[in-house]
Order: sequence, then C-alpha cells, then structure tokens
Amino acid sequence: MTPKQKEALDYITDYIAEYGGISPSFQNIADGLGIKSKSGAHRLVWALHEMGAIHISAGRGRRITIPGADTNLSRAAAWGEVQAVARMLLSGSITKENAAKKLLVLAAVK
Repeated sequence: MTPKQKEALDYITDYIAEYGGISPSFQNIADGLGIKSKSGAHRLVWALHEMGAIHISAGRGRRITIPGADTNLSRAAAWGEVQAVARMLLSGSITKENAAKKLLVLAAVK
C-alpha cells in the first residue's frame, strides 16, 4: 500500500466513523486529500478495493465499506435514524404512531 493509499484509507475510515456509517463521496475524498479531481480519488478508491482494504457495493451511491469494521458503525447509523425520528416527532412532521412504527423497524435491524 502506498502512502497516498494509506492516507485515503484512513480518511475513508475516519469519515465513516464521524458520519455514522455513511461513506464519503469521491468528491469528499478528493477534497479531504487535496486531490484536484474526482478521478484521482476514484483511482485511489478502486486500488484500495482491488487489494481488499475496502469493499465497494455495485449500484449504490456512497457505497464504500471497510471489511471487518466494528459493528458500532452500523449502530451509529441506526442511532442517527433514531435521532431523525425524534426530530420529526418534535417538529410535528410525524405522528406518534408512525414514529413508533419506525423505531420498531430500527430495533429489529441487526
């Protein structure tokens, strides 16, 4: 792994942890690493994928995952969803019944 690939992997890992399981876009990666174009970030990400350091799911935006990553990231994403439901409930944009249904679905996700 080159130093730039290591820097990209660290950036992606930190981003996913900071944003509750959401992976960075190629533009986020380019900006975060000081790369002038998204294509440069794309080449780095695919090199990391080919060596097995990350996984890219086909057909999804923001689809980078770290193999063997701590499951706390998925818990963090679920916690973000719980917070979103709470905000909707407080703002009145969702009923108590619908909020309860959403929370039950979240609780069932493993």
